[in-house]
Amino acid sequence: MVKEEDDVIDIDVLIVGAGHAGVECAMQLRNNNFSGTILLIGAEDSNPYQRPPLSKAYLLDETDTERIVLNVPDLYRKKNIVTIFGDTVVELNDKSRVAQTKQGKTISFDICVLATGAAPRALPGLSAAHVVRTIVDANRLKKDLKPGIRTLILGGGYLGLEIASAASSLAANVSVLEQADSPMSGRVSAYTANRFQQKHEAAGTQILCGAVVTKAIQEESDWRVKLSDETTICADLLIVTIGAIPNSEIASSAGIVCDKGIVVDHNCKTSSDHVYAIGDCSTGYYQNEGRPHRVESVQNALEQARVAAACISGIALPKRRVPTFWSEQHGHRLQVAGLVNPAIGYKDLTTDTDNGWLVERYHDDVLCVVEAVDSPVEFMRSARQVSAQPMCLK
Repeated sequence: MVKEEDDVIDIDVLIVGAGHAGVECAMQLRNNNFSGTILLIGAEDSNPYQRPPLSKAYLLDETDTERIVLNVPDLYRKKNIVTIFGDTVVELNDKSRVAQTKQGKTISFDICVLATGAAPRALPGLSAAHVVRTIVDANRLKKDLKPGIRTLILGGGYLGLEIASAASSLAANVSVLEQADSPMSGRVSAYTANRFQQKHEAAGTQILCGAVVTKAIQEESDWRVKLSDETTICADLLIVTIGAIPNSEIASSAGIVCDKGIVVDHNCKTSSDHVYAIGDCSTGYYQNEGRPHRVESVQNALEQARVAAACISGIALPKRRVPTFWSEQHGHRLQVAGLVNPAIGYKDLTTDTDNGWLVERYHDDVLCVVEAVDSPVEFMRSARQVSAQPMCLK
């Protein structure tokens, strides 16, 4: 039972962040027979939900809020997990093990798990532009996406292309600006990038690569975006999808080591003995890269949550898997296993399958990355052979 004395909430495990990572950690603690008190606190004033559908099925009204919730609300009560939604931790003292929330609550804890996620990377002066990170963002975009509307997307990564796919399905007039030489640059092979670009263009979407934005202004209902080659593109709707920044401010202010995210070891433990970090806010060092790497994927968030829960529970760690990613664009499903290191060259072996294709990416004769499109069986078979990329503190 949670103790509350002198306006201080006394808890065994405080989990900050109610996305995939935070919710999974809380549930796994109970599955591990952890008997201590657990408090899950989330900034959004709603039940925790899945984020991937927000840029895909949710935009197209193929799913709704009820179907994307992570758990039925009553499950938290049944699992004896205390929840606070609509508030968040703004200050953390890992020495005294006390946290302060935005609404003035004081929480005393034994262990803190930071699952604070990441925030959309913004461009100066573009606060009125759309982003898609929360359900509020997605609802705002759904309201504005209409047939014929000129839609300009800055960023041709997974998220930007997923939104482009949904927008073109709604008969919007879509253009994508990507600064790199190809869409999904640094994420997929040139072959896969080219094939997907063709699919988008066949659907009427214009993709401009090597496009460097120098200025973007909003004039009444019109957006005017100027490129480095003096080209000006006008749009009714501007959507920014240029990556995300980890929410690591709380950890950094507490003196916890951060480097492009909250640095963790293979146990998801930070530089503090009492604090773990999981999901999009965390970063680890992978042996094949030699640099801090933040892995943004649901699979990674769930896996890190299970690792942290196992450590806290004092049981054996689950076996780590190779990171996997997926994207859906124009009815085609892309699956990727392994981390791409843009600094090294790969030898790509491409194979046609019954419904799509498979790309196996080798470095020094070692299979490092597998891509598959509409080929789940081939993906599973090849993904098992991808070289493990263990994480460790540098």
